[in-house]
Amino acid sequence: MALKKVVSYMKNEHNICHYCGGRLYALANSHAKCSRCAKKYSLKKAAFDEAVIEGFCQNKSANELAKELEVTYAKVFERYRRLRLLIMQSFNEDISKAKEFEEYIYIPNKRAGQSKEAFNFITFCIDQKVYNYLLPSLKRFYGEEADRGINSFMRRSHIAKLSHAKNTITDFWEFFESFMKHFKGVEAEKFAFYLKEAEFKFNYPQDRRITLLRSLWFVK
Repeated sequence: MALKKVVSYMKNEHNICHYCGGRLYALANSHAKCSRCAKKYSLKKAAFDEAVIEGFCQNKSANELAKELEVTYAKVFERYRRLRLLIMQSFNEDISKAKEFEEYIYIPNKRAGQSKEAFNFITFCIDQKVYNYLLPSLKRFYGEEADRGINSFMRRSHIAKLSHAKNTITDFWEFFESFMKHFKGVEAEKFAFYLKEAEFKFNYPQDRRITLLRSLWFVK
């Protein structure tokens, strides 16, 4: 996706409403109105939103996409934040349906003595899709003996129900570890959003991600 594609959207070459798929007709100042839903909106803004959704689904960083689209980092990052919130609110499942689940501890920096940033969550598998839920903080294990304390906790309290050692859940964990390497660091209070983003991107192929997020973003 390049800036040229954004310009193409702005020109509205297909005259299709972003919100309902109806026919658009042009208004002044790069705005348009749909003949079906009567929605009026800026084609320039809609084009930019489309470009951000596509970049997000392609795993482009906010900084990378901002440079590509020649806009500020803050402008892209704010939309990324809203996309993560949409994912958090929209893609959940009744975990009582899960036949397999297992607990996982993610440690951003696995070097000895750095486990104080550990995050504990359970991954559930339902119909080859995964769903994750954060568990209580592991702060009680922080300190010089953090690694030893967390390992002891996992031996005593590990939650799991798996049919095979290698499965969709472990595949997700590998995906998640790789996914998180793209970020220099995630604040504890925002970790759940990145976990949910990884879950969403693991569950759906790239083209499906774009379709799903587009339908959530452009609502009447």
